[in-house]
Amino acid sequence: MTNVFLRILYLSKGKNLITALPLGAYPVFIVILGMIPPILPVCIYAAYGEIIENPSQSGTALGILTTGQNLGFTLGPALFGFIVQQSGYHSAFYYTMPLTVLGGILLILNKKVK
Repeated sequence: MTNVFLRILYLSKGKNLITALPLGAYPVFIVILGMIPPILPVCIYAAYGEIIENPSQSGTALGILTTGQNLGFTLGPALFGFIVQQSGYHSAFYYTMPLTVLGGILLILNKKVK
């Protein structure tokens, strides 16, 4: 496995590693990228039932979760595009990185799974 990675690294010669992969590897990546993202919403919707202390509030929790997800899907691309136009593509990731780290910290601190 290490020899394959070193061969790919040598063939890339400082370019993008994806362009140095053999043509047969692309269908594998497409399948993997098609399988992983659909798992995430299922896990998220399954976890809220474990986190809510009062079962009568599960409808409210589901509403907040769905609203937040839809707001992210709606406003996220527009906000990211605005940041890209104002300050460039690479710096837009530096603006969104603190939000991701903050979300991860809040998730770790707020862990109340039964």
